[in-house]
Amino acid sequence: MKTTPIDEMEKVACTPPLSYRRDTKTLIQAEKYKNMPTHPMKARFRDLTSGRLKRSSFVHRSKRLIRTYKDDLPDITKDITPTLSPTPWEQHHNFTIRTTIATTCPMRATA
Repeated sequence: MKTTPIDEMEKVACTPPLSYRRDTKTLIQAEKYKNMPTHPMKARFRDLTSGRLKRSSFVHRSKRLIRTYKDDLPDITKDITPTLSPTPWEQHHNFTIRTTIATTCPMRATA
């Protein structure tokens, strides 16, 4: 049985390897969490992680990546303030809810 040469396919398609893309997304999300002042994950990044579990969590992975790429990450970052956008039903006040389906030809009752 032959396997698919994923490494060669990634080179031909000019896409970075999956592990690199996963690590990049993890670092980006970790920086977002750390820069949101009211996000609950910010406290989890400040505290120590519990080492009793043998599987890795998002915090474990991101802290490992931050230690690995510490020189490449920015030193100073700005806090991200969430914007409060109204929900769609608060934006549009004139809407109609239809409970019937309009048909082009009337339905005939069959006996």
